[in-house]
Amino acid sequence: MKQRKGFTLVEGLFILLLTSVALALSFPMITKLSATKSNLDNHAVNCIENNSTDGCDAALKGALFEREKSFNTLYKYINEGNATNKTRALKLLKQACLEGSVSSCDVFIDRCVQDKTTDLSVCDIPSGSNKDYDLRSLLEIDYLPIKTGTTYETGKIYLVKAIETRCNQRVENILKITRETCLDGNDNMIACNIENKNCMSDSDEAIVDGCNDGNKDYCELGYQRNTNRTCSEILQAIPTSLNGTYSLSRNTSGDYYKAYCDMEGGGWTLLVKADGNQSTFRYDNSNWTDTNEYQKSETNLDHTEHKSKAFAYVPYTKIKLKLETPVSSCGTLTSCHGTTKVTCIKSCQYNKGFGQDAVTTEIIFNKTNNSALEMFTTNDFYELDLIELYKGYDDDDFMVTTIPGGQLESTTFEFGINAQSSLYDCSGQKFTSARIGIIASSSSKTGGSYCTVKGLPDVSGGSFDRCYECRNNEFSSSIGIGLYNSGSDITAGNYYTDDTNSKSSFAYLFVK
Repeated sequence: MKQRKGFTLVEGLFILLLTSVALALSFPMITKLSATKSNLDNHAVNCIENNSTDGCDAALKGALFEREKSFNTLYKYINEGNATNKTRALKLLKQACLEGSVSSCDVFIDRCVQDKTTDLSVCDIPSGSNKDYDLRSLLEIDYLPIKTGTTYETGKIYLVKAIETRCNQRVENILKITRETCLDGNDNMIACNIENKNCMSDSDEAIVDGCNDGNKDYCELGYQRNTNRTCSEILQAIPTSLNGTYSLSRNTSGDYYKAYCDMEGGGWTLLVKADGNQSTFRYDNSNWTDTNEYQKSETNLDHTEHKSKAFAYVPYTKIKLKLETPVSSCGTLTSCHGTTKVTCIKSCQYNKGFGQDAVTTEIIFNKTNNSALEMFTTNDFYELDLIELYKGYDDDDFMVTTIPGGQLESTTFEFGINAQSSLYDCSGQKFTSARIGIIASSSSKTGGSYCTVKGLPDVSGGSFDRCYECRNNEFSSSIGIGLYNSGSDITAGNYYTDDTNSKSSFAYLFVK
């Protein structure tokens, strides 16, 4: 049989088809490999992977000439490389930055800014010789004048400007590392030669922000300089401060705690948030006489109860009691008694905590103490000057305009700290009490021939029913915070003998 040579036409076409398919399938792979290769600088790869001296010299020149491939390669290793690769890439960028490469400085710093990890692993390499190539070491470089013409002069000048720009932009990581570096070093370092005082370790803003970041050195400095022991100190130091939660310095050991500051009102420190329908801040609760925090994370103005450490540590000369009281309508609530010391109806608006309209009442008065704890632990009564303003006013009108729909009735009237009526209930406890507030009561009304009201109850025949009858024939009402009223659960707002006139409020206690 004659042997056939070559392929038939059909076979040839089939082989051609297979070849075309194979090429088509491999084309994306080839394209991808080419693209990958084209985006990497071979010299930089050789430097990072093999620590080649020639490769590193060439890669440094690439960075100095600010070639895109060089930066792409170094950036890739910083993000994806192992610890050794990352260190070598940072070393090249740092050297190029100091020798005048603006882009190298920016890439080095901005990569650090993006690192939001707790230990700032890219910015601050933990230990060993690697530490020579982190941002902190870059900021610790001596910035004393150097002779003109040296390779590092241009880089240092730009580096200072680059750090200052980011300080102006309030970049969190840059602020933190710059301040900490300067605080631990000397005035000649790059970190301490930023013209913007926001970055300086001895500026008020640096102290406040540094303590807010949890740096105990700044908290200690703030306490020593009276910069952030109270909200009013912070506002005085930094007049542009906004409302919010701040760290307040507690002592010279750098201890601190969080507290809410009302800066729009002039630097008020929030001590307590109390729900008038809860017993958490009733007159006899230990929250008024101990140093314990209560739900310490709730440093805000919502309707969640809270007691701050500021209660035990913040000195003051003024106290503000703010009561938010739910109402059905705000239409007719327009009038108020008082002077500039008292703002009875400040606002009437929808309040998420109540799900309806609420009137906000603020009462401000003078009182000097080293702390609220000092004021309340004695249980001594302190009369406040506000009482003088209201003698002669109709009590009911005052009450209605202070707590909408509420009422105050009395034959005796006192306003102050640790206020208590002269009456006792059947358990031997003062009939009505308030940690801060107005107490109105009667000492002349009796329940008939079977009971008297002076001192502890004297009940004929020992009948508890008659003691209860006696109690019901006495009347006592109050407005304030830390209330105790026999037979009532309202601890903030307005208690009145007639329950229909009793109004609970959510209360805020501030000092300044």
